[in-house]
This record gives sequence, C-alpha cells and structure tokens, in this order.
Amino acid sequence: MWAAEHGVPVVCLGGPTVGMESPFTGASALVIHLANVLCALTIIQLKCPGASTVLGGVPSMMDLRSGRPAYGSPK
Repeated sequence: MWAAEHGVPVVCLGGPTVGMESPFTGASALVIHLANVLCALTIIQLKCPGASTVLGGVPSMMDLRSGRPAYGSPK
C-alpha cells in the first residue's frame, strides 16, 4: 500500500506450490495464481485507483517424498 500511495509500481509475485496448494495440473495452478493476483490487484486499485501494478508468478512443484518444494523442476 505504501508503494501504491507514493507512485511506486507494485509487483504482485507468488504462485501456488503444485501438489500442496493446488492439484497436480498446470491449469489448476494458473487458476489459483490468477485468483490471488486479481485479489491483490483489486485491493491496490480500491486504495489508489490507477496505481501501476506488475503481475508475475513463480509456481513450483512439491516433492511428494520429502514434502519440500522441488526447485528447478519442470512445470
């Protein structure tokens, strides 16, 4: 909110960990990620209409054997 109020572009990053926060499909990860980003975008725009916003994401897979994110895994 501070960034939006001071004219600094807001970067909304995130993404689900596939297998933990979303089912094991790319479509489900995309839907959950876009819902989260649109929620953040709505809150920012309600506070400061016209604020610059950058949307991005880094969805990752979960290693089912260890329960940890499998960084560098294919999507």
